[in-house]
Amino acid sequence: MAVYGQMVLTQQGQSLYAKVQTGTELQFTRLQIGSGQLTTQLSSALTSGTAYTSIPVQALTSPVASGQTLTIGSGNTTQTVTASAAASVGATSISVSSFTANANYPSGTTVTLISDPTMLTGLLNPIDWVPISSISASGNTANILGIYQNKNLTQPTYTCEIGLFAQDPQAGEILYAYANAGTQGDTFPPYSAGPYSRQFQISVAVGNATQVTANVPSTGYVPLAEVGQPGGVASLDSTGNVPLSQLGNVPKVGSASSTALGIVQLPPSAGSPSNPVAVYRAVSVKDLTLTSTSATTVLSYTPAATGQFKASGYLRVANAATSVTVTLTYTSPSGAQTETLVPTYPLPTGDYTIPARTIEATTASAITLSVTAGTANNVTISAVIEGV
Repeated sequence: MAVYGQMVLTQQGQSLYAKVQTGTELQFTRLQIGSGQLTTQLSSALTSGTAYTSIPVQALTSPVASGQTLTIGSGNTTQTVTASAAASVGATSISVSSFTANANYPSGTTVTLISDPTMLTGLLNPIDWVPISSISASGNTANILGIYQNKNLTQPTYTCEIGLFAQDPQAGEILYAYANAGTQGDTFPPYSAGPYSRQFQISVAVGNATQVTANVPSTGYVPLAEVGQPGGVASLDSTGNVPLSQLGNVPKVGSASSTALGIVQLPPSAGSPSNPVAVYRAVSVKDLTLTSTSATTVLSYTPAATGQFKASGYLRVANAATSVTVTLTYTSPSGAQTETLVPTYPLPTGDYTIPARTIEATTASAITLSVTAGTANNVTISAVIEGV
């Protein structure tokens, strides 16, 4: 599970934020994921007193522009150099204006490529767009949910960047907020390995904005609580869409919606008027505190028939850093399966998304989501198992 740092408003985002405080509508458009890192490392040492016109680095995950300022080292021992030529992703050296090393910098020394991410106008190495699925407002904060599907991935892909884009009335679409997990990102499987989805839930400052909206695609997700049909299941018309009369109190596209738990997807391409298809919530749990350090079964559901299901969730480390492990067990047509959604890893206090996992399960045994916390009464979890 990726561990992202603090999400920051970019300078463009700060400008739009200021406009919003005077009445401008704040419209979020989409999310984007990428693989660019803010730092790299020296691949061999630099010797004090030696002149250099290039620095050897580990293969770059972010491009470097000519004239870009780089910082070698950290703490009290650093040296600032300037790139004299562009370097592309994958490059193992960066040409720089001639400099004399002011200290010995061993192999593995950090080289900071981007010292101020607020200056970014786009992701360093974009991978794919993530549609916004829902948005809700809480005080001066907007809570945004996006669900990524790996249908465009042809190979295992490392991801560590997340960006939130918004529409500025003067500048057009801008990068509003940005976060980077560095070396603590995730690797997503290619589509050839099977369908895979990841849920991103982020919170960003909106101040006293009077109108906050988001672009939610017509193939996106509608919160179960807002679907006007009993049980949250709607039929599809002859065009494969959900009739407006069946959406009950669903707000117009782009308006704030409620909780991200219990979402129901009604894809226009799925089913037919005589055979409607929808996601249904099998079991869910909300704000369950783990009271022991033993593995705790959070959810368990035995399918009535073989089919596809998705498990996802959200956890909070409340009081102090602790290790957390999340495991999913089930039986597929090929036999018993055990998958680790969150490997045993020390997590600082904060909120984290449990990676969503889509599976095919049989009636042979239950689908079980279990969680182990390193300390008791410190971790709270919300999760759902859905049929798809």
